[in-house]
Amino acid sequence: MQLHHYDPYYKFYLYSEDSNDMHKEKAEKGLEIPFGSTIKKPPLEQCKDDEIPIFENNQWKIVKDGFWRPTWIEINYDAGRKMNTFVFLEPNIYDFMHYPSMPQLCSSALVGTRIYQSLIVINKKFSQCIEMHRSIFQGNGNNILFSPIKESNIFEPSLIYEFKTEMETIIFIMRRVLDSLVQLTDLMVNFASFEKTKKLSCESIGSIFSPKLKSSIIKDIIIGNDIYEKDRTKFLEILNNLFNGYKHSLMHDESFNQIEVKFPTFVGFLVKYANHKEMIQYHNHNAYHIMMGFQDCVGRILRNQNLYRKLKN
Repeated sequence: MQLHHYDPYYKFYLYSEDSNDMHKEKAEKGLEIPFGSTIKKPPLEQCKDDEIPIFENNQWKIVKDGFWRPTWIEINYDAGRKMNTFVFLEPNIYDFMHYPSMPQLCSSALVGTRIYQSLIVINKKFSQCIEMHRSIFQGNGNNILFSPIKESNIFEPSLIYEFKTEMETIIFIMRRVLDSLVQLTDLMVNFASFEKTKKLSCESIGSIFSPKLKSSIIKDIIIGNDIYEKDRTKFLEILNNLFNGYKHSLMHDESFNQIEVKFPTFVGFLVKYANHKEMIQYHNHNAYHIMMGFQDCVGRILRNQNLYRKLKN
């Protein structure tokens, strides 16, 4: 039996698929058919090039196709090696103890300690997410509806939603670590200027990618150039866009219905400046690759910082 799908709001035809799980007699009565679907065949062969069937009043009719459709591009991050090469890395706190402090404002030792602990937290959360992902596909905790029993769900979210939220949290912590490394790099390079102005020129990964920032030694250290090791996999750009999608795009909640069977993924949508007529970024990343990319990125920035110190001396 074929199932024909149409847009739930505008009613225009979308696509057809074979559905062998449906009960024929019930389906012919309109029962147990998914919302936005019908078993009635659309008159596609009767449509001209600028026409499309729409499903109204329980029947198809042909209209002029003037419907808007979103445009999107799928983005998949590749760390440059296979996912089965991923290993959890133990950070070294001394890697983050070589920066000047902000006099009267902030101890760089505390910042370094927080970065070090954040890297451990990311490892722990990802390990937990791997187990949650496995548990989801064993059929555990997938209920997303509230129980009528009062206060039964105060501390018991659906495992799928808890998993997705924990995966989001990993991205937020990654971004926080990288933003801190940007500011520490700025402080390292421009400490004399900061002493006078009490102002940093770069506060985040976003400011590194800002078109307002033309050329900067900070940008060179973070992204790389002919002297400093480059971000060859574009990890920073992809993480920045994924993070912004998590923060700003209402469409991101669509991703909570999507979960890869074989391995955990970071999924999200980025709609720049909330303009849905522009190209929408659909981020669909193997989580192991994102973890490896993050490890590589932090290590690369640390090496570039050390090279800067060496060249300066």
